[in-house]
Amino acid sequence: MVKNYLNEINDKNNRLSLKNFETQITNFIEHGTNCSIFESFHIAQSLGKMINLAAPDCVKPGQIVKQILDYNEPAGKALKDCKMREVRLTLINENEDLDILKKNNIASLRRHKILRMTEEAIKQDGILTQEDLSLLLNCDVRTIKRDVKQLKKENINVRTRGFQKDIGPSITHRTKAVEQFMQNITPPDIARNIQHSLCAVERYVTQFSRAAFLFSKGVENLEIAFILEISTSLTAELKEIFNKYSSDEKYKHKIREIISSGKDLFEKLDLQKKTFLRGK
Repeated sequence: MVKNYLNEINDKNNRLSLKNFETQITNFIEHGTNCSIFESFHIAQSLGKMINLAAPDCVKPGQIVKQILDYNEPAGKALKDCKMREVRLTLINENEDLDILKKNNIASLRRHKILRMTEEAIKQDGILTQEDLSLLLNCDVRTIKRDVKQLKKENINVRTRGFQKDIGPSITHRTKAVEQFMQNITPPDIARNIQHSLCAVERYVTQFSRAAFLFSKGVENLEIAFILEISTSLTAELKEIFNKYSSDEKYKHKIREIISSGKDLFEKLDLQKKTFLRGK
């Protein structure tokens, strides 16, 4: 019976993976152009990147637009008197979410979504309440509170209104991933350690590499936050990690590798933008 249940779960996950944008475009290219599955997959990935470059502010599949509280509104202020802000939140990211669902469970996926959406909100100068999260994730506020408590046990903060001012010295899951990467733990192992998708971990590492390159050039935190489209608080966290390991002789070679990787990432991004503009 257990085996049948697991087979049913795997079949469901496989069916879901066939519905995402990347898979659909890959199939369209493969059957419409007689390209190999390998060629079709990489063309689909490149197409997705070009779409993001062409319309970075558009609402993408799996995202919603929601009115939430402005980040700077204090916790004690009445909601009716608060300034609101319109933000885009990723309710479903099929690649990330399916990866987590296959390796963990629904509770892990829900906690991942909580962290993703609270970070996205802050990045856009908004802040979610636990009531917002319960509505978005179709669960009771008590469930959100339990998830927040569990994440706190793992030394990961959930930055929601009412708790923002109380955040102590514990670090975010993104920072934990970068710290483990600096310790030469591979991204797949990091994903397992922090119960996140490999896609998310690779994105965190890429972001840190780009930030490290800018830190090495003496670029100010505020400008880095603008360039990388991240919050100033996250920039400060990444800068703290960079300084910590840069000052340790054992990690000099690792830091040089990361700076070089960050430089390459900027060059590739510039090339993609130039190619897109020439196409227009």
